[in-house]
Formats: sequence, structure tokens, C-alpha cells
Amino acid sequence: MHTQDFTGFLARSTHLLTAALLLPLALDCQPAAAQPAVAQPPASSQPSETHLGDVPANRQAMLTALEALKGRTSRLPLPAADQSPNTDGREVVNNRLIREHYLSDFAAGRRVSSLGPPISDDEYRFSTQLFWIVSRLNDCHYCLGHQESKLRRAGLEEPWLLALDTDWDAFPEPQRAAFEFTRRLSLAPHQIGDADIERLRAHFTDDEVLRMVLQIGRYHAMNRWTDATGIPQETYRDFASELPPASLALKSQVAVGTYPRRDPPSDFDSWRKRLEQARNRTARLRPSAAAGPDRPKTRAERVRQPTTALVDLPEESPRLPHEQLLAAIPEAGPWVVQQIRDTFQLGELDRVLKDKLAMAAAIQDDAVYMQLLLLDRLRSAGLTDQQIFALGTSGTEGTDSPADRAALAFAIRSTVNPIAIEDADISQLLAHFTPQQTAEVIHLVGTAAMLNRLTEAVGIGPNDTFQD
Repeated sequence: MHTQDFTGFLARSTHLLTAALLLPLALDCQPAAAQPAVAQPPASSQPSETHLGDVPANRQAMLTALEALKGRTSRLPLPAADQSPNTDGREVVNNRLIREHYLSDFAAGRRVSSLGPPISDDEYRFSTQLFWIVSRLNDCHYCLGHQESKLRRAGLEEPWLLALDTDWDAFPEPQRAAFEFTRRLSLAPHQIGDADIERLRAHFTDDEVLRMVLQIGRYHAMNRWTDATGIPQETYRDFASELPPASLALKSQVAVGTYPRRDPPSDFDSWRKRLEQARNRTARLRPSAAAGPDRPKTRAERVRQPTTALVDLPEESPRLPHEQLLAAIPEAGPWVVQQIRDTFQLGELDRVLKDKLAMAAAIQDDAVYMQLLLLDRLRSAGLTDQQIFALGTSGTEGTDSPADRAALAFAIRSTVNPIAIEDADISQLLAHFTPQQTAEVIHLVGTAAMLNRLTEAVGIGPNDTFQD
């Protein structure tokens, strides 16, 4: 049954959903039947392999990797905690330190580390489960460790964390549908279509689906940032397990050794034809008029109030279709629009190079709305259509600059298989760019991953409008 907001949906869900998703915050209030039985492999089965390539293939290997990340050396210089102006006595979070150090132009006066917060404690747990899944798919150990900690603090006991990795059948149908969509939008954003959204509409309203899409996109941006920069895990986090060894050895049903192969367009004429056809498409999802006003007070509004005023867009500022959409989603709003504008317009990195990187990512993701948007900007910068097409297919023929080529190679690699990013990729960037500029390359590519997933899942066309 559709509801007007996600909180109402959760409140009227079945008792199974209550057990699986709306776990009490106090562990001693946990119903005896609320946990799934800890799965045991058949006596005749062999222990699962521990890795898929370099990716942990079971919970034991995953927890070992999360613990090992505490000793990692950051790929970009990590500022000391006492150099950060905003720790204010809080526990040090390394991602906050590195973002405030390298992305201060984008952070001033607005949120950068998270989207608009979840609506309630209930949705907080649900959205964090989606973040966990995205991080497991991307093998982002830093973000995965944070989601493990957040879910445990929110009352999700470890048998449920094991089920999140090995047995989605333990969860009710609405969650399973959301989990499957998260997997598909993560690994194959270029294949999302009407059928994917219709499957979600059996359980969620369009506003709920929009929030879900937005969250998944932001999680991809964050994964690509924290994993590429090589942020070490905070030492105070605990990844000990009380599950039996046989359960910890169960093979993950989420982890993948690599992203599925992409087949970007190899023919210039067919690429142009596809873009021209996309000019006439219209969005399959739209925020309702009821999405914005009179929202219930959120968990984060109670505990994570922004310390500075958020930025509003000037009234006279033109808003592109994706900006109108973001401004109409309460969890995004005008400050997220401004963040995205800052990403493309501020900082040390050349603005045309930023558009080139976003174009390469959009071609690889087959994100046609973003390609049409960037096509006009790159034409204005003097590039021919053939040069623009080459940016996303080879990454080398669209420019003569060795620095641009290194950045484009990183953008394509991070887009098609973020799991594969390693020290050498960042070293190659640092051979041509300063640490500050390298951070901006990474941040831009992550932002592109978010925009590509948002605009393709929604199916935005260049003539769409989301304003009243």
C-alpha cells in the first residue's frame, strides 16, 4: 500500500518488517524471534573461498580487512586532527579531516559529507543497510566499516548483518526489492529502465523511490572518494564478531570480484543517434507536491544540526532539469544543487577538464542526459564532437595533454570498476597534479557517479521541468 511518506509506510508494515527493519535501539528490548537463525552450512559443504580476487568473500575475511584498514597509509596526505578547525572535541573521523582539508572550497557554509539526513530512526536503519550494500559491492572498506558501526549502534545485531551479506530471503519483500534495486543501480546503471521502477512501485511511492535513488547515488560518490583517497579506518572502531566460525565462512551473496563488463559505444554515428533520440525522453519519476511540507522531525535534525547556514540558490539563477529535481527533493534541496555547482566550478582544477572527466564517466555509464548537458559545454570550449566521443571511449584521443590523459584514465577506471582502483592509479595522478588537484579529480568523478545514477534512474530528459 502506498503512503505519503516513508515513515508511514514503515509504521503500517507487517510484523516481519518490524522485526527485521525497525529493531529497537535498546538491545535488551530485542524480541526473541526477531533475529534470523544463524545460518549453518551443510555438514558436507566445504568452507567458502575467502576472496573473490582481492575482495573478501565471506564475513570473516571482510571483518579482517576492515580491521587491517586501521594501519593503512592514506594515498593523499592526511592532516592531523589538531589541524582541523571543526573537530570540536568530537571523535576524530578521518573522512571529515580529509574533506575539510582538500574540499574546503566546497564545504564552506554547506553540508558536504552527507545528504539531507534520514527521516526517522526507522529509515536511518534502512538507508544505512543500503549504504552497507553499496559499500560491499564497491569493496569500500572505509565506508563499510562505518556502516557496520552505525547499524550495530542502531540495534541491528550481528545475525542480521550476516543475513545482509549472505541471505536476503531473511528480509521481507519490500526490503528485498530495495536491496535488488540497489545492486542493479550500482553495477549496471546503464541498464535501469521502466521495469526496475515498476518493481519498486509495488512497495514504495515515487517519492520514496526518488529518495532511495538519491541515497544510492550519494553512497557511490562517497565510496569513490574514501576508497580512492585511501583513508585509514579510525582505530577506535571495533570489528570483533561473536558468530561461530562456520557462519563467518558463509559465502557473501553481495560481494563481486569485479563490475560486469561494460560495452561503451564504439561507433561515433550510433552514439550521436542515441543522444538525439534521448532528447525527446521524459522523466519516469517525479516528486509529488506532498514531498516537501510538514515533514516529521528527523533523527539527524535532533542530533546533527548544521553549524552554519545552508546556501540558497539565487532566485534569478537558471535551474537545469536535474537541479530542479534535486531542489524538489527534501533530502537534497538547494544546498545539494550548490554543492554540485561548486564541484564543477570551484577549486584549482581546470573547469574544462572537469567537464571532460564527467563526460567520460557519462559515456561509460550511458548516462544520456548528462552527456547532452556536457556536450553543449564542451562544444562551447572548442572541442569537436569526435573529440568529445573519444573522451569516453578511449580516454586518450580526446586530448594531447598527458595530465588530462591520466585524469581521464582514472575517471574511466573508477566509473567502470571502482573495485580495481589501487595505489598506482593515484600515483599516476600525483605525477601530473598536486594533492589538492588530485583530490578534486577524485571528488569530481564521484559526483559524476551520483549524477549518472540519479538522472538515468529517473530518466530525465533535457526538456523536463520539475518546478510548479
